Amino acid sequence: MNSDSLPVWQVGQKVICVDDSFPRAILDWCDYIPRAGHVYTIRAIQLGYDGVTRLPSLGFLLEEFVNPPSSLGCEAGFDQTRFATWLDTASEAKQDLAHNIVMSWRFEPGTHNGAFVSPSQPK
Repeated sequence: MNSDSLPVWQVGQKVICVDDSFPRAILDWCDYIPRAGHVYTIRAIQLGYDGVTRLPSLGFLLEEFVNPPSSLGCEAGFDQTRFATWLDTASEAKQDLAHNIVMSWRFEPGTHNGAFVSPSQPK
């Protein structure tokens, strides 16, 4: 996705919270709120209104928790701008594999001007 395009959201998609600076008033209608840096799964996508600005917004309900109905009679969603897309499962597996390979290499200060040496290379 290029930097000019908007993210495409879908139910079941993994997202990461990038903004958890909620106003204190959110605690009046939510028992649980997402935390920055945590990965969540979109349970539902709904049109709603920003609780502060009252402007229309696209909100997410998250699989990881369910809040009670707000004074409007339905669960409040969290604005899409608080989230970024997360890697799909295959990409996460590839990233984990790459991380494990890199972590298995050892740093040899006296070798090749401080090169990283593969575990298969002799010490």
